[in-house]
Amino acid sequence: MGHYNSFLVKVWSENGRDLVRGHIQHAGAEEQAYFLNWEKMLQFMARHLGEQPDRQLAEEKDSRLSQSSPDEEK
Repeated sequence: MGHYNSFLVKVWSENGRDLVRGHIQHAGAEEQAYFLNWEKMLQFMARHLGEQPDRQLAEEKDSRLSQSSPDEEK
């Protein structure tokens, strides 16, 4: 099973498409940021997506392996 993140993103433009503004909030960490371009929004998301709890993933993998039979691991 994967690791999921949820974000609330609000985007608005001024003067048509000349300027994009936005606000992003990570639902779990409740961290938030404002941005003036898409790159800043993506950096915010990438920072959170890169913080996957390695220990939790390892424990989930160990749990799945201990519950499966030898025939299922093929």
